[in-house]
Amino acid sequence: MTQLITRRLGRTGFNVTTLGLGGQASLQWTAEGVDPIAIIEKAFQLGINYMDTSNLYGPSQENFGEAFRRLGLSPGVENYEPEARKGLCLASKTHIRSAKLPEGERFPSDFSEGMGDGFNVSTAVDDVRRSLSLMFGDGEGAYPQDAYLDCLQFHNINTMNEVDMLFEGFYDPRPDRESIGALAAMMDIRDGTNRTGLNPQKEKLIRHIGISGHWNSAALMYAIQRDTKRALDTLLVTVNAGDCRFMPHRYNAIAAAKAADMGVIGMKVF
Repeated sequence: MTQLITRRLGRTGFNVTTLGLGGQASLQWTAEGVDPIAIIEKAFQLGINYMDTSNLYGPSQENFGEAFRRLGLSPGVENYEPEARKGLCLASKTHIRSAKLPEGERFPSDFSEGMGDGFNVSTAVDDVRRSLSLMFGDGEGAYPQDAYLDCLQFHNINTMNEVDMLFEGFYDPRPDRESIGALAAMMDIRDGTNRTGLNPQKEKLIRHIGISGHWNSAALMYAIQRDTKRALDTLLVTVNAGDCRFMPHRYNAIAAAKAADMGVIGMKVF
């Protein structure tokens, strides 16, 4: 079998295959007669070690969960192989920009619709736990102690206001804040700290943090420029042969990410 090409994913230090498996398409909108579990198994068996999904991709995370149990990549199952899991770079996404909202405010209920009675999703931290439960746990909110995501990406950044919300309390993450952006909380569940007061068990649930975007390079560059702590390790962005005709990221957002030694992941390439 031909050896797949790998490249360093920025300062994550992870060497990922240049061809990854996206979690939408056939893993969300599976055609009749197609087994999405088999797609994931085949990709892993071929050596693809970057896989991507999202809390907005319907059954995608559940499909990954079933495949991971079969492949021995799920902690807590009898066939679990920790070294094989370490060799996989698994990313999921949240569309929620906040980790703590003023009393009485909450995100729309459709974020958790259809995700089981165990989910009460109102913050980005809830979304991380939902990902872990769907891919490694019981699918109703519980997950094994050793479950983690290699990267959690803030999905589809479009506006400066969204970036401002992400960075709320980033430089001063006190528990007594009325509102706290998702980025400060992600750093807590990355580092096993409780600076925000939102990680009392001091769990380590993610390894890296990233952002994704489709069309607004300015908002993506704004996030990268605000990140003086270098908390954002990856940029998932559209890269396509048609970029020369419509809002190319190549000479702006991607250039800014490379200057910050972020790992750049291309989507919608074909």
